[in-house]
Amino acid sequence: MQYRPDIAGDCSRFETPEECRQTDYSRAVSLIKTAKRHPHEVNPRAAIRLARILQENCEGTPTLASRRFMRDTRIRVCGALWQFIASEGMTARVATIAPKSWRLSPDALVTQAPERLLSRVRSDLYKVGANSKDCWMIGILHGEYERSSQTFLPHLHLAANPKMIEMIDRLRSLPNYSGSPIHDEAQTRVHHPIQVKRKPLTNLPVPLTYLAKSYWPARTQFKSASGKYQISTVKQKIPEPYHSMLLLWLDQWTMDDVTLLIGLRTSKAGLIRTSR
Repeated sequence: MQYRPDIAGDCSRFETPEECRQTDYSRAVSLIKTAKRHPHEVNPRAAIRLARILQENCEGTPTLASRRFMRDTRIRVCGALWQFIASEGMTARVATIAPKSWRLSPDALVTQAPERLLSRVRSDLYKVGANSKDCWMIGILHGEYERSSQTFLPHLHLAANPKMIEMIDRLRSLPNYSGSPIHDEAQTRVHHPIQVKRKPLTNLPVPLTYLAKSYWPARTQFKSASGKYQISTVKQKIPEPYHSMLLLWLDQWTMDDVTLLIGLRTSKAGLIRTSR
């Protein structure tokens, strides 16, 4: 009970079990409707199977497509990280990595295996020195749907020690992580491959809940009056059939598939450092 991010401190924004139950029911209804309206975009049999699971299992279905399951996962993962930082006296920062090549159409997303995406990030981090024994991080795949370009934007939310943050900054020297703008008018131009919050984490566990999210939102990028591209702060539901395509894709994977660990491993006692 000591490391429960859903009941500790200022976690009023942590989703409640009832909110998650309602979301899963809504997802089930949408899956059934989409199976009928868009049989070429989604597999009707798979969509109806997943809809039944989301409707019938009130205890939190073990699928990444369930918000109830992801709530339970957030509690476990963020709690384990909180315990690790507190018990080991660790200093941590949070960051986001979004390689340029990860801007994917819905059809492209559903053909991707998340472990392949993460293995490329791991390989790139090792190229810049992240295989040092002084580095550790935990990252979890998340994403959002960009309405203007009709693309998914997967990215990696992570927590890391200051030494690993140095390695993440070095990624900017690689083309897939550089801050150069996108010039294709068919795409919106706001893209930040690497974002780092450099101040020490305070008010734990609130900033750690950023690591794992229970849903992928839709957002809009637009051109302001000054001519600059901006990202709307309003998060919306992903339109169909793309939301159902996403849910069916998530349903194929486990938390291990969408988690990147460097310098850490999981144990019954929680997160522990690896020896090199």
